[in-house]
Amino acid sequence: MLGVVFELQQPFHGDLVEHIYAAAARHGYEVVISAVAPSREESTAVNALLRERCEAPILLGSPAARRGAGTPGPPAAGSSRRPSQRTAGRGFGAR
Repeated sequence: MLGVVFELQQPFHGDLVEHIYAAAARHGYEVVISAVAPSREESTAVNALLRERCEAPILLGSPAARRGAGTPGPPAAGSSRRPSQRTAGRGFGAR
């Protein structure tokens, strides 16, 4: 199972999620999504996916990655292995 964290306020993320569903299905994976919103922090969204025991969280436009903190967290509860993490998004110039 793949987990996707996306930002509700980014219309481009909806297009990415649609393509992730198609690519995942071609490879036999299910996709679970978790949103970041003004009232919901990225860490909450990521932890929700980890509780679902996703094999690989995919963070779209992750604020943590933009800060250079895009490293995986600790292993999920009951697991000895740390999940793989990928970050996708597009830049909008120098910050």
